[in-house]
Amino acid sequence: AARGIRCRAALLDAALQYRLSHENEIDMISTPWREQLLPVLKDNLQQEWKNGLAISDPDIPNRDPLQRLYEDAPLPVGMPLAHVPAKFDPLRRRAPLEVWRGSEIDFARRATIGLAEFIARADVERLRPRSKAEISAAVLALADATEQGTTDALSDKPFRRAAVIPVLLAQLGAVQDKARNPDDDHLPRAQLDDIASEPGATVGFEQSSADVQRFFPYCGACHNTHENTPPNFLYGDAQTIKANLERCADRIYFRLRMWQLADAERPKTPMPPRVMLDRLNVEPARWAASNDVAAMLDYVAGLLRAQGRDAPSPDQLAVKEYETLRPCFGGVQQ
Repeated sequence: AARGIRCRAALLDAALQYRLSHENEIDMISTPWREQLLPVLKDNLQQEWKNGLAISDPDIPNRDPLQRLYEDAPLPVGMPLAHVPAKFDPLRRRAPLEVWRGSEIDFARRATIGLAEFIARADVERLRPRSKAEISAAVLALADATEQGTTDALSDKPFRRAAVIPVLLAQLGAVQDKARNPDDDHLPRAQLDDIASEPGATVGFEQSSADVQRFFPYCGACHNTHENTPPNFLYGDAQTIKANLERCADRIYFRLRMWQLADAERPKTPMPPRVMLDRLNVEPARWAASNDVAAMLDYVAGLLRAQGRDAPSPDQLAVKEYETLRPCFGGVQQ
């Protein structure tokens, strides 16, 4: 932990000095840069980033709901308007914005320039009267405080101006902005829903058959809550869940079966989505051929047969319009 804190301190110091130089120069001869930043990056390159460091793409692909299928075609209405192609699904795993490759010096330079973008011009101007040595000493003091646990400014959390800059300015005796900072509200960290604390979230699993219980690890995070969106077909007692699965069988089968189609042939994103498999540490190829997905498909196909309908083949699914299937609404209303 201490090594990571010193590495982040060296990076912050480099970013501050870079901004103070009007973004003209990175100090690559300082002791923190050479002894605390570069060695950590070198180890990460050898151990964690052997194939490069993928930078996440923050952009979610957008669709034009008024897009015509071809020139001079009428605007879509009704079901075609509701269709969202798989490539536009926010749950789809997106390719990285870019992949960083190179030496530890290349990584350090790019990280310094990237972090510098988070330092506001007004903060730079408040720091400008101070010498390079004073600013470096203030950053070092911030690292000491982080190690001692009196602040989390240089912990492994994302960079936050409210946790870093005011402390540096205070240590340097610089004038601080009296304007209200949104970060001052100290909002709690975002958390995943705690399904276990949901009333009725565990009773259904305990009462259900093994065939139904198999759905919970893969689908429960999204579909075992009191919220009706996405459809909460795994919420409630065993009788309610069975009725939900019967009503949602068409759409559940469709989404599960997407795993048997090549990615380019899928009209919809498969379920469970790739992000859920990543959380469960399950490789997509292994999942698609697993006994669990086969058993889940067999169970849902049985529900369809009980309703006098056959489960569609992969070829039929590739051309079938998902929006025309029987709607699946949450079975438990709150």
